[in-house]
Amino acid sequence: MKSLSLVERPTGVDLARNSIRTAILRGEFGSSGKLTLTDIAQHLGTSVTPIREALRDLAAEGLVDIDPHKGARVHDPSATELRETYALRLILETKAMSEAALLPTPVRIAACDRANLLADQMETEPDVPVWAELNRAFHAEIAFILKSEWPRLYALIETLRNFSLLPVTSALNREVTLMRHADREHRELIEAIRRGDSAEAGSITRKHLQRTRQVLLREMAETE
Repeated sequence: MKSLSLVERPTGVDLARNSIRTAILRGEFGSSGKLTLTDIAQHLGTSVTPIREALRDLAAEGLVDIDPHKGARVHDPSATELRETYALRLILETKAMSEAALLPTPVRIAACDRANLLADQMETEPDVPVWAELNRAFHAEIAFILKSEWPRLYALIETLRNFSLLPVTSALNREVTLMRHADREHRELIEAIRRGDSAEAGSITRKHLQRTRQVLLREMAETE
């Protein structure tokens, strides 16, 4: 009898979604941002079916806009969207990280150990889109420990963080030193949660998001 693998293999949709997401973050679709099913399918060597499903997933993440008549395009966030997104993130993530620091010690320590491994990779990663994906995984790892007790809060935060991915990556491409600043804040957040300092975990999160919001809005104003 063959043993079952405990590791799930990525599906065609998973591979397509990850490939398209990376290409979007690298700005590979040009100024128009048009996403043509047949062109992407040919580039990835697959049918249009997984591409269509992948684009729907990326639309849910806020990276893609799909119009039944005009097709799919890379989403171009407005300043109003960013203000709203970060206003909500400031409230929800500050609360979430404060609560994370109050969870049982073994749960906190295990999550912090896993987050530290991601932080190690981020500190030596020069490629902005790769760093952005690691950053996404880092925050998801920290937030995941809340999923059982705060499932709606977890889901809301994941949605808002996905909507922030493209503008954050665009800003990092223009100012790569921001990655190193964020790396230091990540370590500070891990240590605050590890020692159970709820107030400090919330404070670090708030300052981190406020600074990111300021950078994004400034970058947007300069490029208009």
